[in-house]
Amino acid sequence: PFIATYRKEYIKPLLRSREGEFVDAREQRKDEPRLIKSWDLLWAVIDWDRRYISMSSRKETIKKALKVAEQTADQDTIVLVGECDEALMQAESMEAVDDVEAKL
Repeated sequence: PFIATYRKEYIKPLLRSREGEFVDAREQRKDEPRLIKSWDLLWAVIDWDRRYISMSSRKETIKKALKVAEQTADQDTIVLVGECDEALMQAESMEAVDDVEAKL
């Protein structure tokens, strides 16, 4: 919402037009900027950002738990903790983070 309201002139070149999203070019003059009719694309970006932040904070929490487990664990558990840490570093979705947490 902030970007759409106050910084739209910066992001318009980044947005790809979808059918019906922009005013028809014949309806406006060439010197006028294109007008966005719907902001669902920007809301989708905000939604993905929230998901990414949630996943990042969850990964950090699990990483801290892995460090504690590594300090208090025996040799066999240290190997498992190392595998979990490696899988956590490669996790790119919430499902992958869930899998690492289930192993822990």
